[in-house]
Formats: sequence, C-alpha cells, structure tokens
Amino acid sequence: DAWGHRLVNALIQEGHPEASEELQIIRAVEDAALSNASLYQLFRFILQICYDSELLTEDGILQWVEDSQDDEDDEEENERDTRRKVLFNEPSVQEFVKWIKDSEEDEDDEEEEEEEDDDE
Repeated sequence: DAWGHRLVNALIQEGHPEASEELQIIRAVEDAALSNASLYQLFRFILQICYDSELLTEDGILQWVEDSQDDEDDEEENERDTRRKVLFNEPSVQEFVKWIKDSEEDEDDEEEEEEEDDDE
C-alpha cells in the first residue's frame, strides 16, 4: 500500500525528521487511517506512539494542527480533505492535541522560570 511506502520513506531519513518530514509521516498515517476502519480508531494512539518514539516532535505535531485548522477555511476541498477534517476533529485526536499544547505551554513556563533563576 502507498501509505506504508511513504511512511517508511519518511522514517529512513538520517537524524531527526524535519517538520516537513514529520508532516509526511502524519499524512501517511492519516491516509492509512482513512482507508482502514481499524487504523481509524487507533489514529490518536499511533500519533502518541510516534511522539513517544521521537519520530514526531511537539513542533511537528503543532505544525500539523495549524495546517489542519488552516484547511478548515479552505473553500476548495475534496472528499479526502473533508475526511481528514472529520478525523482531526475526533474527540480522542482533540484530546491528544490539547495534551501536546498543554505540554508545550508547561515547557515554556519552565524555561521562563529557569531564565528568572539565572538572572538572580
């Protein structure tokens, strides 16, 4: 299946994936989820596994979130875009998105505290 090839191709790049490569990974998993009911139910968990395995970073996931939210304003969308929107808006996916955003905010707060401690 093409999604598997795209996923493997994105993963075999040397070093940590860049944001565009991370988007390719997420899009490949999205495509798989949209074509397989079992994977559809597991989409959020696949994202979590990729994140925990450091295949995806907060920045890469947040870029996908931003792109997905920008797509909501797109007048010219095809059926796949519509299905991606539905998948993105699944409660379990939104729970994961919220967790990632909260995690990033916590890191920002910790960095600010460390900077304040260094100034003293």
